[in-house]
Amino acid sequence: MLDALLTNKSHYPGLRLHQRPATTMRSLEARLQEVGPIPGIGTARDALALARRRVASPMETRLRLLLVRSGLPEPEVNGIVQSHEGDWSAEVDLLYREAKIAIEYEGDVHRTDDKTFRRDLERERRLRALGYEYVRVTVTAMGEDGSLIADLRALLARRSNPRAASAMPLAP
Repeated sequence: MLDALLTNKSHYPGLRLHQRPATTMRSLEARLQEVGPIPGIGTARDALALARRRVASPMETRLRLLLVRSGLPEPEVNGIVQSHEGDWSAEVDLLYREAKIAIEYEGDVHRTDDKTFRRDLERERRLRALGYEYVRVTVTAMGEDGSLIADLRALLARRSNPRAASAMPLAP
């Protein structure tokens, strides 16, 4: 919910806000400090530390937190990738910019809506032409046996500085 309040994105069905973003991190921090000892306030303060701007969906948040809690570096949220000429090329759900890894959460609409499907294919083509590895993630992959995390860890190791990759903690 905090990500939804902080973002300028409008991909949160049913959440009607008069303006986007609805608030700022600074405003939320101040408000949570003003609130006294009530049930749940500690959880809200902990959640604020995990909130990010520019998140376009709750599933992006779940995927980002899965990566971070598994010991992977925190990816950039909805990062903009530019062409070699400096033009806008794509916006990526989760991005490891230096390793050139683009991660996209793929909900059912990416499969069932023709316009979304074609837009996704075009984005993938542009990113691959720029040398990015393109990783599609479904809700099923997020709940599997840890192979998603193992695959991403190996991909980061291959595409990153080998010394930095070897320093990554193993998943618990």
